[in-house]
Amino acid sequence: MEHNIADMTLDEVVSHLIAGEVLHVASGEIFSLPLSDSRAVLAFYNQDRRAYWNPDKDTAIQDGEVDRVLAARP
Repeated sequence: MEHNIADMTLDEVVSHLIAGEVLHVASGEIFSLPLSDSRAVLAFYNQDRRAYWNPDKDTAIQDGEVDRVLAARP
């Protein structure tokens, strides 16, 4: 099934990328996250978007954040 990014919500885009699916961007271009580690990191940060994707968040890495990301890998 073809997934056109222009027709998707952010939740759908993130969900499809985590699943390793290919998204059609524009002019025949495609985008995906072929590495399982990349998908695992996106899934980790997607678990708590308010904490990690908050534009007002302090950009410093939170205590233990790197360890939790590494533990989330498949």
